[in-house]
Amino acid sequence: MNSTPQKTERIYSLDCLRATLMVLGIVLHSTITYIVDKPGEFKAPMGGHIFNNYIKDFIQVFRMQHFYLIAGFFGAMLFYDRGTLKIIKNRFSRIVLPFALFVMLLSPFTRLAINYSKLRFSRNNTVFAFALDYFSSISSLIPEMTWHLWFLYYLILFTAFSIFLGMVFKKIPFFFESDFECL
Repeated sequence: MNSTPQKTERIYSLDCLRATLMVLGIVLHSTITYIVDKPGEFKAPMGGHIFNNYIKDFIQVFRMQHFYLIAGFFGAMLFYDRGTLKIIKNRFSRIVLPFALFVMLLSPFTRLAINYSKLRFSRNNTVFAFALDYFSSISSLIPEMTWHLWFLYYLILFTAFSIFLGMVFKKIPFFFESDFECL
């Protein structure tokens, strides 16, 4: 008997859905600059249009939820095809490591960009010098938040919880019987 896990066939429709959701992310983030002003947000100098608010809101209603649903579907396939240890290794290398690396690399530059933008919009003449003051201490390199990688943070939490549930359900024979009969 072959102990090598069987390679499942690629589901191209879900690849297409992921690509479509990524393109919608570009549309979503483009419209944010041109929505009707909200207090505390940077906006384009030319102003915006209310239609952009509707586009942004419409896309936000479903986009990330679908990404999580697709990730859960493929995660469940890995879990049942390859086992607990393989899914933990896979998700650690594909989600946790990139998250940890990029939150550490991007956090200082994100804060620099935000400081620069705030000073620039306040018409401060010594903008870049003040923005660079941020890097004067080593503590500035430690991320305070996940910034724009929040979705990976939540994906890590959802994945850990799902793997835990999968391990619990594996111990209950009802969930692994070949025939689910209605009682």
